[in-house]
Amino acid sequence: MNALNGNQSLHCIFSRAGGLNDWEQLINQVSRAAVNVSTGLESVAPSPVQCRDPQAHCVAVWTVRNNEIEMLLQDSRITILIWTSSLLSVVIFLLAASRCYRTRRRKQHELPEEVQQPFNTGEAVSPWSSQFDRDCSETPEEEPLLENQDPFFASLQLVERIGGGHFADVYRASSSMGDVAVKAYHSDQMVFENEYGNLTLLQSLENPNIIQMIHAVIAKKQLVLQLYSGSLHSLLEECSLDLTEFFDCAIAVNDGLAFLHSHTNAGVSKPVIAHRDLNPYNILYIRQSSSRIQLYIADFGLSRGTVRYMAGELLEGSVNLLDPMTSLLQTDVYSCALVLWELLWRCRDIWPDGEIPSHRIAFDNLVPRNPRLEHMYPVVVRERRRPDIPTPIQKQKTAWLSYGRALPICGSRNLKDERQLPVLPID
Repeated sequence: MNALNGNQSLHCIFSRAGGLNDWEQLINQVSRAAVNVSTGLESVAPSPVQCRDPQAHCVAVWTVRNNEIEMLLQDSRITILIWTSSLLSVVIFLLAASRCYRTRRRKQHELPEEVQQPFNTGEAVSPWSSQFDRDCSETPEEEPLLENQDPFFASLQLVERIGGGHFADVYRASSSMGDVAVKAYHSDQMVFENEYGNLTLLQSLENPNIIQMIHAVIAKKQLVLQLYSGSLHSLLEECSLDLTEFFDCAIAVNDGLAFLHSHTNAGVSKPVIAHRDLNPYNILYIRQSSSRIQLYIADFGLSRGTVRYMAGELLEGSVNLLDPMTSLLQTDVYSCALVLWELLWRCRDIWPDGEIPSHRIAFDNLVPRNPRLEHMYPVVVRERRRPDIPTPIQKQKTAWLSYGRALPICGSRNLKDERQLPVLPID
């Protein structure tokens, strides 16, 4: 330092900061004729090459020559500190990612803690589905146990785990009012808030084809729902339908989806809701005492769809961004048509001589059992393929077209009600 002094008036830029990330800011301070600069801490006493603050060090030396600021020396510690800070950030990220991965692997085969605590756990059984994508974040230990504050929730007794998916796990539980379903969401708060908000709003409108919420514990991200017999997919796997059951199911799906899409209900305004993932797994059923089947639409308004039931514009990413809601409603109608196709295939009354084929899922002869985007895109978008119409329907096309035209009218509880979906013609 002293070797640089000579006859010039030298000045230091002092800093005791842990990292110096903005060298340009110091240059600007120097250019404003600052004699001594401190990075966010208390002022440092001016001195040519020394500072009274023992924790500060000189990071640069400057002088004035010919009325211009001239930087004579820049401390190499600046570069070292910046490099060290960047390396430390990378190490912290890798450690966090490793911990997240280990936590998720450990928890995939056990009940989530927030579900274990409120119940007296019974014997578990195999679920319908094993596709889980759990976040690694955990509930803080200091969070109060809601079951101690909520008598209804504390009275539930967990019986078995009956299903799960990308966003939540579902459990059967017993209560004073009978068996119910408990839906425990994973760590995605937005998904829970979206479905809870939709169910809360629609509950007051009482549509018979939408799932019913009984109770909610918001802090635990858990909903208590009516318990259903299973999904429409499981129903079609187990048994066939007669013509009356087919129309009951078709009308229920049509009416429930039209209700979600409508702007009003019985003169009361409501938000338009796009389901975005309509398929037989997200339609639940109850076989009533009269042996009639009642369907209920579930899991609507989510952000993740099932590739097999996605419309072409979703597969190729050509949704109209100027009017995205209308586009999403149209993709729901496409998915609804595939559900009706699966229902029709299991209608035993259309098959001659009682030769009822087993349950078929849409595009099962064109793509693998668990298709990905690269499987569906060429079939649906490039080749514009659609599921085959059953042979008996092809032979009786005129009669079935008349049934199809009558379907929206049957699905509406009021002939003047706007809740009607467009009819898809059979080519």
